[in-house]
Amino acid sequence: ETAARALDEDIGSGDVTTNACVPANAKATGTFFARQDLVLAEGERRELSVLLPGAFRRLRGRVVAGDAGLPIRGATVRLEISSPRLPKTTSLRDTDADGTFDFGAVFGGVADLSVSAPDRARWHRREQALDAVPDPLQIVLDPGSPVTVKVVDADGKAVKGASVYAADRFG
Repeated sequence: ETAARALDEDIGSGDVTTNACVPANAKATGTFFARQDLVLAEGERRELSVLLPGAFRRLRGRVVAGDAGLPIRGATVRLEISSPRLPKTTSLRDTDADGTFDFGAVFGGVADLSVSAPDRARWHRREQALDAVPDPLQIVLDPGSPVTVKVVDADGKAVKGASVYAADRFG
C-alpha cells in the first residue's frame, strides 16, 4: 500500500520515476498489474518502471538564448493541458543550469505551452498537439526589450492613475 500511495502521488504530479520507501519484506498492493511481485530487503533499492495505460508521453526540453545559443537558467515553462477526458491542468517548471526542464509523463492531449525569462521575449504555442512535440523540445527565446510608457493629455501633461494595457506578439 505504501508503494501504491507513492506512485499515485508521484504520477499525479507528472513524474516518470519515483523513489518509494517500502518496509522490508512488504509487497506493493493496489490497482495495477505486475509481472512479478517485488519484495525489497531492508536498505535495498531498485528502479521501478511504470507503464501508464492511455495516451501518455514524456514532455521535456531545453530553453536557450536566441542571440547566443546558451542555456537559460531559471526560465519558467508553463504547460496547460486540456482534454475531454481530464479537467484542465496547469503545471510549471523552472529550467536548471543547463536550460532543461522535464514535466515527466503528461496526458497526450492539446496544450498551451509558454516560456518566460527575465530580459527575454516570451515564447508561446497555443493548442499544440502534444503527440506532435519533438522529444526533447528545443525552445529559443529572443532578447527582450523593456517598454516605458508615459500617458499624457492633449496638452502633454502626465495623466496620473492612467491604466495601460499591452499585448505581446501572441495576443
